[in-house]
Amino acid sequence: MDLLPKLKSQHKQILKSLWYIPKCIEKCQNPQLRKDFKDFESLLVNHMQLEDYIYVRPGNSKQKELREMAKVFSKEMIILSKTILAFFRKYGYLDMSKLKKNKKFKDELKNITESVKRRVLIEEDILFPTFKKYKF
Repeated sequence: MDLLPKLKSQHKQILKSLWYIPKCIEKCQNPQLRKDFKDFESLLVNHMQLEDYIYVRPGNSKQKELREMAKVFSKEMIILSKTILAFFRKYGYLDMSKLKKNKKFKDELKNITESVKRRVLIEEDILFPTFKKYKF
């Protein structure tokens, strides 16, 4: 099963959300913001679970380049995943009207969005072409 089209499609959704969520924090009413924030969390968590799956096969490949790349990307993703999950554990159930005014929350969200954007670009530019090259 070719997962790259699904991952790329999710990347598009994630990038849209990364643009939308900070704007929504400033402008959306609390019920809408709560829903969008939970949807954003779901999107990221589902994507991270799929990414966990895609590193297993290349990590066991006979191709050294593929094995090493999968190892590096997997380690980096573990760190990013922990950061994302901690962020949602910390803020996911708090009062949105208070979070909208919370500088620490906004700073952490900005760090998450920048990290995820970088990660998506790196995957699209480096990882996926390598997977394609080796037909993974």
